[in-house]
Amino acid sequence: MYRGYIKLYRKIQDNHLWKKSKVKSQAEAWLDIIMEVQHREEPENVDIKMTPLICYQGDSLNSLKTWASRWGWTVNKVWRFLKLLQNRNMIQTKSETVTTRVSVVNYKIYHNSDNKIRTQIERKQNANRMPLETDKNDKKVKNVKNVNNKVVFPEKLSTPEFKKSWGDWTDHRREIKKPLTPTTIEKQLEMLNKHTLSEAIAMLNQSMTNGWTGIFEIKNGNNSRKTKELPYSGENESIVI
Repeated sequence: MYRGYIKLYRKIQDNHLWKKSKVKSQAEAWLDIIMEVQHREEPENVDIKMTPLICYQGDSLNSLKTWASRWGWTVNKVWRFLKLLQNRNMIQTKSETVTTRVSVVNYKIYHNSDNKIRTQIERKQNANRMPLETDKNDKKVKNVKNVNNKVVFPEKLSTPEFKKSWGDWTDHRREIKKPLTPTTIEKQLEMLNKHTLSEAIAMLNQSMTNGWTGIFEIKNGNNSRKTKELPYSGENESIVI
């Protein structure tokens, strides 16, 4: 017999094929128990008929009547089935006065930590990939460089006022899920450096106020507007002037 695992999504309980089976087989009932028991490691406090209980990982506090309703069985048939599973050392049962505790034996066999392992692997891969991507982007940086994660500003923009506005701008981009890339930083600082210091700060403030992802010329006082491609954003955005 082949060994190994298949992933069974708990949402299968909402599938019409699962629901279509009004009277569950013993195999379906066993799968339902595995999917229904507490899968989180952290215990959960449960109140049943004003009685406080603690549900641990691998436990279910469903009553025999609840199982009977789920499987389309009689309560007596549920009791006999649970007794069978207990005799085969698949579960353990315990009377809790207000309900029956069902504990799956060796529950971690059915609920492994594959997701945690995959997440750790992906994090390691990303960590190894980031320096390579940074090196690639560094080759494109000419006039503006990112040294030790610190932006080197053009001389005209190296004032405390502008650096504060730039810090607010980078925070804004992170908050809207559009973090600045080294290439975008280079192009935006080059463009801002073509304006006066006060204009550069005003342009940053304008973009943050309007929730924009790009930096645009300050709008004129009149209502006439012209739209053209923004040559310095690096993000194919439009400029309104």
